[in-house]
Amino acid sequence: MIDRLSSLNELTLDVLRAEIEPYKLKTKFRFQNWAKSVECYPKAVYKLETEEQIRYLIELARREGVELRAYGAGHSPSDLVCTDGYLLSLDRMNQVLHVDKQRNQMSFQAGIRLEELHAKARKEGMAVSSLGSISEQSIGGAISTATHGLGIKYSGLSGMVTQLTIITADTNVRTCTADQNSDLFYATLCGLGCTGIITRVTMQLEPDFKLKEEMFAMSFNDFVGSLETKDDEGEHGLLGSAEHVRALFFPHNDYVKISRINRTTKPDSPQPGFWERWFNQYLVATHFFQLGLFVARYLPSVLKTHEQILWQFSHNPHRRPKITPPSEKFRWTRLGEPVYAVAKSNEIFNYDCGPRQYTYEGCVPITSLENTLRELHAWFKKEENSAQGLQFHFPVEIRPVDKDQVWLSPCYQTRVVYIGIQIYKPWGFAVPHADLFERFEAILHKNGGRPHWAKAHTYSPEALSRIYPRFQDFLRLREEVDPKRLFVNHYLRRHLFGAEVGLRQFTIE
Repeated sequence: MIDRLSSLNELTLDVLRAEIEPYKLKTKFRFQNWAKSVECYPKAVYKLETEEQIRYLIELARREGVELRAYGAGHSPSDLVCTDGYLLSLDRMNQVLHVDKQRNQMSFQAGIRLEELHAKARKEGMAVSSLGSISEQSIGGAISTATHGLGIKYSGLSGMVTQLTIITADTNVRTCTADQNSDLFYATLCGLGCTGIITRVTMQLEPDFKLKEEMFAMSFNDFVGSLETKDDEGEHGLLGSAEHVRALFFPHNDYVKISRINRTTKPDSPQPGFWERWFNQYLVATHFFQLGLFVARYLPSVLKTHEQILWQFSHNPHRRPKITPPSEKFRWTRLGEPVYAVAKSNEIFNYDCGPRQYTYEGCVPITSLENTLRELHAWFKKEENSAQGLQFHFPVEIRPVDKDQVWLSPCYQTRVVYIGIQIYKPWGFAVPHADLFERFEAILHKNGGRPHWAKAHTYSPEALSRIYPRFQDFLRLREEVDPKRLFVNHYLRRHLFGAEVGLRQFTIE
């Protein structure tokens, strides 16, 4: 097989098909993302196991003139993966390849899910430094969209990668680092799958650690007043007061739930009992939450009351809020005393994101955060007080992330704060969201915002070129490694080349 791989262009189409036919899904395949908000019907789906097989598939797609897209867990709430060509799953390429305990580095195949990586890294005494809300994604998909965690001094996952292997459209296998094939390295780390198929990844981890989460509530005005974000290297107030900070803003009642998270060696907190979990997580946070949102599809005025009830019974860390004066330790006013939790790092970073949802997320420079939040707050109140106002759900998630050098990363050379909103689908029922997301995006864009690439955004190539200094370099390099646009689908034609192709044909109503 190795000899044949050196001259793929000499193989017939029948031979190429025969090599990968055993790994083709036999039934008609409908791809749906996790939220079940977009879908597509690819020509064929392959679950391959080796780089050699991937090279065969690329050569087959190239000769047939068929699009080829790789997919992982399908968590992107956009049509980033969707195609009527070939889909490639790397779920069977999920093995750890090498462990360097001295450097705290691990190499693994790109199909490994983050949740699998946590378990395997912990066995080696290591852990990922910062994580997002979930760990279902594949590592290849996560770094291709610059998936991020939280922490003003911690980059997203793409910034933790030290080496990757990619198979480009010419079927060449290329190893990339900051020093070797550096342009391809920095382009592919948030390459949206259009520079090639990532097959191997080496990440910089750190010794395994536990986290202590301190949770408390503040009023919105106190929260905004505590930011003190002078510049990207100077004071950062509340957002810089811990290694990792996450804020959940509840716009209908003007409360903000703060999580200040630091490494610790303290023993784990006791786990809640069965009935407490059943009441809080199953009955209240799942079904009562969805019931209120379902009713609000027809009676939006109930959202405010619904949020206040959920705040008190599910989200309020104090349960009995009371005003306390600022202490010497804190320069802001909190509602009640903090609540603490200690657990494994991924168990604190990750949390239940609720039912299926439409999601929009973008980021603004940390220096623009205060103004952005005040504009969003004023807009939320305007919509809430209007009889025809847009319906928005809760909470709004706010997370700072450190800058990196990845060309299309929203954090490129800029310390940012991500702001995300969700419109949930109670029991799977659709809720209008497009107008809300468009106006939310406009406020972020006005304040220097950049979109999260995995979300369904509206940025044109011209707008992206203005906010990403290396955007044209990315397009040039992409053209060099894939001149026939083998890895380009509608999403990429729309945002990279300005083609008038929409999301609608993939949207589930």
